[in-house]
Amino acid sequence: MLLLQKKERYGYELISEIKKLADMDIAEGTIYPLLSRLKKEKLVESRWVEMDEGVPRKYYQLTDLGNEYLETMYQYLGELMQAITDLKHV
Repeated sequence: MLLLQKKERYGYELISEIKKLADMDIAEGTIYPLLSRLKKEKLVESRWVEMDEGVPRKYYQLTDLGNEYLETMYQYLGELMQAITDLKHV
């Protein structure tokens, strides 16, 4: 969802960016069901874009609800990190 926060992307582009930025191997069979679930939950929306060459691409972008959800996740992560920090000092 973070990668969709600033601009829309197509599925394979998401996979490539995750591999590059997170040094994490992710399979197509993982990302597309996740995108489908996020779309069903109305956190992302998609549109088909015709390409000059090759097959059309499905681009995904966050919805307003998706942005709100991402902000909630940021807050939760901050609270979790603070709790871990507090526990380290006990």
